[in-house]
Amino acid sequence: PFNLAWAVLCSVFLILRVAPHVVVGTGGYVSVPTCIAAVLTRRPLVIQEQNAAPGIANKILAPLATLVCVAFQKATLRFSGAQRCATHGNPTREVLREMSRDEARHDLSEMFRKEEVRSGSSSSGGGGGSGVDKGGDNLLHTAGGSGVGEHTQSGGDTIAEDDKVLVVLGGSLGAAAINTAMRGAISMLLPDDATYTPGGSGGSAHGARDWSERPNAGGRMWVVWQAGASGFDALRAAVPPHPRLLLTPFIDRMEVAYGAADLAVARAGAITCSELLATRTPSVLVPSPNVAEDHQTFNALEMESAGAAVMVREAHLSSSSSSSPGGIDGVGGGHVRIVLEHLVASLLGDAGRLAAMSAAAAAHDTPQAAEDIANDVARLAEISLHD
Repeated sequence: PFNLAWAVLCSVFLILRVAPHVVVGTGGYVSVPTCIAAVLTRRPLVIQEQNAAPGIANKILAPLATLVCVAFQKATLRFSGAQRCATHGNPTREVLREMSRDEARHDLSEMFRKEEVRSGSSSSGGGGGSGVDKGGDNLLHTAGGSGVGEHTQSGGDTIAEDDKVLVVLGGSLGAAAINTAMRGAISMLLPDDATYTPGGSGGSAHGARDWSERPNAGGRMWVVWQAGASGFDALRAAVPPHPRLLLTPFIDRMEVAYGAADLAVARAGAITCSELLATRTPSVLVPSPNVAEDHQTFNALEMESAGAAVMVREAHLSSSSSSSPGGIDGVGGGHVRIVLEHLVASLLGDAGRLAAMSAAAAAHDTPQAAEDIANDVARLAEISLHD
């Protein structure tokens, strides 16, 4: 309490010195003293909540705020004490909407080819190079240098219109549950065949091996797997190289990854969800259970309710090679188990459902979010200026 009181007092002096016409808080405990000071000095206060479920700071501040801007419509129900709520969405970069599918697939194909050449060169010296692009003009790093060049088709390869692109996003630090499931799923999603027709023999009716037997399935699979920095070297060493796999700790050009994707597997952070909506990307969302107020689960539920995503709880996520308890694609041993490659194959094999999810994402996109929030802030500043 003493530290908070001291922080508020310091913030009051700061506001009196700077003399802002309006104060904007975006959540987190560090925003509380300044936002309280804004109210004490009779400045308009705007709260911007990025998630479907507000954090503690914004819940405390909302009744004091002149305006609360939310990203998800249902979040307004959790701000019942607020004077006024406006649903504006989260600001996202316009380049995400400007990238066409054809342009994104062309650029991504070029990136795959660059990685193949670089990794092939690295492997020629023995020992397997990292395939890491130090020049900064590429999107990704490849999975293991050794042997990738041997898979390169004559003259390179291009992502075709009917090929399927899966983008896996684990966040900058990496999502262990997603990476573990992907490690078990990758051999099913990317078999050794030159073309992606894993129907062949065997496999469950719901499994990735039945891809070629699904209506509208067609084409080959390409996987862009952003695994995060944590444990990346060990993961790269464990994942066999494949000409249609790019494994990287980071993605610099997200507009290319989203634009080329047919489906994304990702956490359910607020900005990730907003970017998926902006790019009309169908998604499988695996909310992190280790975040404040479990806000990612609420975000994922909102996305699923909108029809733009499928939510899978981390505790239920698995792969066919996993030793996790439970049955396959159902309930067994008292534990629900969702096999990642089965779910991915099911969605990618259903063109109608993907189209419906994409349309739902487009319907809930908020391309004017930044402008709308800025206009509200400017309007309140103008009122404050003349008071």
